[in-house]
Amino acid sequence: MSLLPPKKIKFRRWHKGKIQLTEHRSTSTSVSSGTLGLKALECGRMTVHQLEAIRKIFAKNRSFKKEQFWIRLQLSVPVSAKPREIRMGKGKGSLKYWAAIVRAGMVIAETGSNQNGLAILKKIAYMLPVKSVIISR
Repeated sequence: MSLLPPKKIKFRRWHKGKIQLTEHRSTSTSVSSGTLGLKALECGRMTVHQLEAIRKIFAKNRSFKKEQFWIRLQLSVPVSAKPREIRMGKGKGSLKYWAAIVRAGMVIAETGSNQNGLAILKKIAYMLPVKSVIISR
């Protein structure tokens, strides 16, 4: 299971926008499927490579194979960039990668395990570009 971009998107170039919001929906701010979760403390964007690294850490652990895990973020924002050493003008750049918006208070990942889940979530929290804390149900 690799993370794929959305199947249908509107043909339009997205603006960067500000992500300085906190998440207030109760479905996004609490652990719903598992027993342990990783909650973001600040806002930011996570790339497809960072989300794939989270998935690989969960899948890599041998004792964790029987346990379930959930990544609660979806790739929804296309990020464009122009090549280096290109002069100004001539439009916006082409699509470089897909990203997911992370708001403060949003649960990023969940796990159903208590023993190894805590260690794995600590390892994931260390890798992420946003500050996060481990929460329980």
